[in-house]
Amino acid sequence: PLEELAHPVALTRLDRLVSVTQAFAVDLTGQVCADSESGELYGGVASQSIMHWAAAHSLGGRAVVCLSTLAPDGRSRIRPALTEQEAVTIPRSDVHYVVTEYGTAYLYGRSLRERAVALIELAHPSVRADLLMEAIERGLVPPGQQLRSRGAYPREEERAVELRDGRTVLVRPARTGDAAILQDLFYRMPPEDVYTRFFRHLTSLPLSTAEHMTSVSFEDEVTLLAVEGDWGSERVVGTVSYYRDPTSGRADVAFMVDPAWKGVGLGTVLRDVVVDVARRRGVVALTADVLAENTAMLRLFRTSGLDLEAHTSHGVTELVLRL
Repeated sequence: PLEELAHPVALTRLDRLVSVTQAFAVDLTGQVCADSESGELYGGVASQSIMHWAAAHSLGGRAVVCLSTLAPDGRSRIRPALTEQEAVTIPRSDVHYVVTEYGTAYLYGRSLRERAVALIELAHPSVRADLLMEAIERGLVPPGQQLRSRGAYPREEERAVELRDGRTVLVRPARTGDAAILQDLFYRMPPEDVYTRFFRHLTSLPLSTAEHMTSVSFEDEVTLLAVEGDWGSERVVGTVSYYRDPTSGRADVAFMVDPAWKGVGLGTVLRDVVVDVARRRGVVALTADVLAENTAMLRLFRTSGLDLEAHTSHGVTELVLRL
């Protein structure tokens, strides 16, 4: 009977329950309209919200909302706000995963600012600038919010890697919304590692600075994160970034590795991945200024097997790794 089949509590007893809801519109706070389009009810009153809620509360379950970025009339389905004709089928507090042809966002437990940024990155590139302006005007994100991604999330660059101690990490491209978990990595770094990374004695990493590192075009700017854990509980344990000079074709590169993950080959993994990514994007050399006492970084470059130039002056070694 429908009363049993669509009973939310009964459905939650099914482990690994997956619900996929097709949406017609999602606003920048995460509210979902899934039962009407252009003011017309689609399919009547259904049980999408019940199935979605049950999957979200099922052990190992997944509650997914999917939608195309543009409607047939060319309007964006990701909008600053739902219209009066678009009822809320799934409230923002119950939304977990949102998927479009440009990527996936995890919204559960996120702030309004984090939700807006993540959803704008899922929108069609032609409307992202307008959505960002609307989000600023509505107070969802602060003025000066950075959002430099221009295309689809480059999922093809994701790779799972097993380290020497048997642990596995996912090396993946950064998203703008990763700024907070990058900050977490920074605050786990000892002062000496912070100094060798930034050449300054920093005691904090402002959100704007973290976003500058995670909000990249993945063209001349690339940031890769090594993460452990599932979506919603990801933890950054290492990162590598480069910024290419379009004139010379060289790119300045920098690494950070969680002290608890040193000595297991994570730095080597990040080096090899960034070399591969940089080569395919036309980078001719990776460059870095490394303090003489940063022996781990010097060794990382010297063991690459690539042509390396090194010049030391006043305690700083200038490295050029030719690709």
